[in-house]
Amino acid sequence: MDHQNNYTKQKDFAVLLNRNPQTRPQTNSTPIQKVFIDPSQKIYQDIVVNEYLEQHSIVVESNQIEVPQPFIEWKDCQFPNQLNKRISLKAFQKPTPIQASVFPIIMSGHDLIGIAQTGSGKTIAYLLPGLVHIECQRKKGGPMMLILVPTRELAMQIQEHICYFSEAYNLNSACIYGGADKRPQEMALARDPDIVVATPGRLIDFLDAQVTNLHNVTYLVLDEADRMLDMGFEQQVRKIDSYIREDRQTVFFSATWPKMVQNLACDLCHNEPINLYIGSQEVTINKNITQETICLYQNEKQEELLYIMEELSNKDKVLIFVETKKDCEDLANYLSEHGFFCLSLHGDRTQQQRDYVMKEFKASRCKLLCATDVASRGLDVRDISLVINYDFPNQIDNYVHRIGRTGRAGDKGRSITMITLDTMDPRVAKQLVDLLKDSEQVVNEDLYDFAYSKPYQKGKRPNQRKKLNDKPITTQPKNNNNPNPNNNINTQKQQQKQFNQKPFSPVKQSTSNMPPPPELKKAFSDAPVFGFFNSKKE
Repeated sequence: MDHQNNYTKQKDFAVLLNRNPQTRPQTNSTPIQKVFIDPSQKIYQDIVVNEYLEQHSIVVESNQIEVPQPFIEWKDCQFPNQLNKRISLKAFQKPTPIQASVFPIIMSGHDLIGIAQTGSGKTIAYLLPGLVHIECQRKKGGPMMLILVPTRELAMQIQEHICYFSEAYNLNSACIYGGADKRPQEMALARDPDIVVATPGRLIDFLDAQVTNLHNVTYLVLDEADRMLDMGFEQQVRKIDSYIREDRQTVFFSATWPKMVQNLACDLCHNEPINLYIGSQEVTINKNITQETICLYQNEKQEELLYIMEELSNKDKVLIFVETKKDCEDLANYLSEHGFFCLSLHGDRTQQQRDYVMKEFKASRCKLLCATDVASRGLDVRDISLVINYDFPNQIDNYVHRIGRTGRAGDKGRSITMITLDTMDPRVAKQLVDLLKDSEQVVNEDLYDFAYSKPYQKGKRPNQRKKLNDKPITTQPKNNNNPNPNNNINTQKQQQKQFNQKPFSPVKQSTSNMPPPPELKKAFSDAPVFGFFNSKKE
């Protein structure tokens, strides 16, 4: 009842502020200042720019628009002094390739469509120019910058960046997402924030209740737009767009570029956009990630996972993906019962539980996390050394999103994918083989045979653990003219040696007899417990 009264009072307050039912502003006499640099300025010789773009696989497309040169060094960016101070405190050496390319495009006033892998630094790429943008606009009430994201985890991670960098301008912000109490978010919107980062569904709730409006948004960002479409947010996104003035500046980011994402980008970028591609225009894969595959049967997967756990170094931080919430819980239980401290993250967790799990994983107090795809995008944990696809995802694009959790910010990473010969569609396996070839990875011979019309029959291989990658091949089919299989150099085993320095025993020893922390018991008092609550003592 109190919650409803809060909404009634807030709605009355909105009426007093002349916040009419949500419609797109028809006219607005206040022009938007978008241009903050001279786009024709030549900082570098053309040969230097071309070499930089080629080195980082950057392709820029525009229709009769002069594209400014990238800002290769921080000094090129022409940010205000107060913002430069915040950047220097972070000790960033140089802008990442996507930042170097995006900064001048946005600061020249253009709309932008960016296709790039996760972990490339795109949040800072659109946030810093956005802060410059809104600081130069006339404040009239309501947010000026709106960032739409698919998940609450990504919203909270972006909010951390906003809080840090917006201190340079004394701006305030609100983070709006589902799965949490509406009242604190409602109060944050009532304080008239300059910046709002939000998931579409929860923002629609507040717009329908007239808690806020979007009439003065001049800088719109869509981050991970393909994921929003995957989650069914297209209609909400289009509805939100209809409330924002058409002459705003739009920044649109996606990891993939299918037809439905292209259509949405075309409809939302009302001004002629510049298209920026980091890597392939198709599915982009981080080449810093060593991708390995294991072919086995469904009933062998748990034993194989334990074998992998035993081989890892005590420094490894591991993210394991499964398809369903139940399997996520069961696998966390299984690992915990075998002495490997594991937490789980999926859609049935409350926000308090999710926050606690992420805090423990980020701080490395827990180095094993079992998750569904709810955590596969926007998960900003920089030191994940290994991603395990225990279950192969339903779509090949999700494979890219998952393994993108490792090898971030230029670091090396590793992924292991289990291929279940008795349940997987060979057509999907062929797509995986093609992706591995495109990213210059070694292809497991069993996977190659399975994908190219050599299906396995259940029972062909004995029901026993098969060592990792014991028959990998190059991207070409195997050479039947080679009678001695020992001559085939096992490249993946060589790549794997650096990860097998010593057993994973410190994690096992430190948790097998450890009671759950009191705060975790409290956080999970209203939900199913984790497996390590009743772990077997060894």
